[in-house]
Amino acid sequence: MQHFARDAGRVARCRELGGALAAGLAAQHSRTLLTDALAVGDQARHVQQQFFATVGHELRTPLSTIIGYAELLADQAERQPPGEFAAEVGRDAGHVLTASEHLLDVVEDLLGTGRLLGAEDSRLSVDVAGAVADVVHWHRVPAEKHGVTVVNGVPAGLSVLARPAGLRQVLTNLVGNAIVHNRHGGTVEVGAQPLVGEGGQPRVRVTVRDTGRGLSAVQLRSAFEPFVRFAGPSVKGTGLGLPLARTVAERDGGELGADSTPGEGSVFWVDLPAG
Repeated sequence: MQHFARDAGRVARCRELGGALAAGLAAQHSRTLLTDALAVGDQARHVQQQFFATVGHELRTPLSTIIGYAELLADQAERQPPGEFAAEVGRDAGHVLTASEHLLDVVEDLLGTGRLLGAEDSRLSVDVAGAVADVVHWHRVPAEKHGVTVVNGVPAGLSVLARPAGLRQVLTNLVGNAIVHNRHGGTVEVGAQPLVGEGGQPRVRVTVRDTGRGLSAVQLRSAFEPFVRFAGPSVKGTGLGLPLARTVAERDGGELGADSTPGEGSVFWVDLPAG
């Protein structure tokens, strides 16, 4: 009887040891998978940065040359005696300039985002009110030009964990869009409030509310896709601002989204970890 009890005890201990070894192997396997996933993520970010930098640098030089020759051609056409040919040359040169400048804006967006994504500086605790004050100050001239009032309603004392340049680029895009897509005499209100994330982590949401035309549910679903624009041809833009801003925000652990009501306006927001 005692011999049977000893054997049963040995079996139980062996089972416990086997379970512990299995748990240890599973944990090691999970750590390996996590390490591999992080390595793949780093490689993907590096490829993305290289793409932005290569495309930007390869396009900017020939574009600058095209713009220079188009400006020269338009200037020469103006100096010629009045005639149908000179008028056509001047008009065509204007079309070339407009298209080239639009494409150059796309290149600059890619280069700017590539520089931000490639920056290795760590995230810092950034004062939200100070960052918003800078962005509002930068947009005072466009706001006056469009007849839009920009209100900074961000309370003092809120901070987020982000790269300062990245946060300002995201806010610049949101505030700039809210101004140019607004109505004359409209308002843009920037606010911020603390939140609690799904995992209980403290976060801060910065909101940019406008009184523009608003977007339908269908438009809102595609608003963050590259080169998607809902403004008329008279409104300058590339359709890259929102998707690039989302990329920058997500790198810092943030999230970019929007709510909109047709005829009433839109609210674009960025959530970031609290600093």
